[in-house]
Amino acid sequence: MWGSGTPLDDDVWRSVKYEEDMFDVKGVIFIDAHGQMANGNHWRSFGKVFESASYRDVDEETAKILDKVLDGACLKSATPK
Repeated sequence: MWGSGTPLDDDVWRSVKYEEDMFDVKGVIFIDAHGQMANGNHWRSFGKVFESASYRDVDEETAKILDKVLDGACLKSATPK
Protein backbone atom coordinates (compact mmCIF):
# COMPACT_ATOMS: atom_id res chain seq x y z
CA MET A 1 0.00 0.00 0.00
CA TRP A 2 1.05 3.61 -0.30
CA GLY A 3 2.65 5.02 2.82
CA SER A 4 5.56 6.83 4.37
CA GLY A 5 7.42 3.62 5.12
CA THR A 6 7.51 4.49 8.82
CA PRO A 7 5.43 2.86 11.57
CA LEU A 8 2.35 4.66 12.85
CA ASP A 9 3.06 6.83 15.89
CA ASP A 10 0.05 5.34 17.68
CA ASP A 11 1.45 1.81 17.33
CA VAL A 12 4.91 2.83 18.54
CA TRP A 13 3.68 4.75 21.59
CA ARG A 14 1.18 2.05 22.63
CA SER A 15 3.84 -0.67 22.49
CA VAL A 16 5.26 -2.29 25.60
CA LYS A 17 7.88 -3.96 23.37
CA TYR A 18 9.28 -2.28 20.27
CA GLU A 19 12.05 -3.10 17.79
CA GLU A 20 13.15 -1.37 14.62
CA ASP A 21 15.72 -2.27 11.97
CA MET A 22 16.78 -0.19 8.98
CA PHE A 23 18.17 -1.64 5.76
CA ASP A 24 19.98 0.23 3.00
CA VAL A 25 19.45 -1.60 -0.28
CA LYS A 26 21.27 0.18 -3.11
CA GLY A 27 20.61 3.57 -1.52
CA VAL A 28 16.96 2.91 -0.64
CA ILE A 29 16.19 2.84 3.10
CA PHE A 30 13.72 0.22 4.34
CA ILE A 31 12.32 0.25 7.88
CA ASP A 32 11.15 -2.95 9.56
CA ALA A 33 9.41 -2.07 12.83
CA HIS A 34 7.33 -4.28 15.09
CA GLY A 35 5.91 -4.25 18.55
CA GLN A 36 3.65 -5.77 21.13
CA MET A 37 0.82 -3.91 22.85
CA ALA A 38 -0.20 -4.20 26.51
CA ASN A 39 -3.04 -6.57 25.57
CA GLY A 40 -0.48 -9.00 24.07
CA ASN A 41 -1.40 -8.32 20.45
CA HIS A 42 1.22 -7.51 17.84
CA TRP A 43 1.77 -5.12 14.95
CA ARG A 44 4.41 -4.74 12.22
CA SER A 45 5.27 -2.19 9.57
CA PHE A 46 7.77 -2.87 6.79
CA GLY A 47 8.49 -0.54 3.92
CA LYS A 48 10.10 2.39 2.23
CA VAL A 49 8.71 5.73 1.14
CA PHE A 50 5.55 5.20 -0.97
CA GLU A 51 5.54 1.41 -0.47
CA SER A 52 4.74 -0.43 2.72
CA ALA A 53 3.05 -3.49 4.16
CA SER A 54 1.72 -3.80 7.68
CA TYR A 55 -0.60 -5.50 10.10
CA ARG A 56 -2.06 -4.21 13.35
CA ASP A 57 -3.57 -5.53 16.57
CA VAL A 58 -3.35 -9.28 15.86
CA ASP A 59 -2.75 -12.18 18.23
CA GLU A 60 0.68 -13.84 18.42
CA GLU A 61 -0.26 -16.86 16.29
CA THR A 62 -1.60 -14.66 13.49
CA ALA A 63 1.46 -12.38 13.72
CA LYS A 64 3.77 -15.36 13.17
CA ILE A 65 1.90 -16.30 9.99
CA LEU A 66 1.89 -12.72 8.69
CA ASP A 67 5.60 -12.36 9.50
CA LYS A 68 6.34 -15.35 7.27
CA VAL A 69 4.42 -13.67 4.44
CA LEU A 70 6.21 -10.33 4.87
CA ASP A 71 9.62 -11.95 5.27
CA GLY A 72 9.10 -14.10 2.19
CA ALA A 73 7.69 -11.37 -0.02
CA CYS A 74 9.71 -8.38 1.16
CA LEU A 75 13.07 -9.57 2.44
CA LYS A 76 14.43 -11.36 -0.61
CA SER A 77 18.15 -11.22 -1.21
CA ALA A 78 19.38 -8.13 -3.03
CA THR A 79 22.05 -10.22 -4.73
CA PRO A 80 21.31 -10.79 -8.45
CA LYS A 81 20.90 -14.42 -9.46
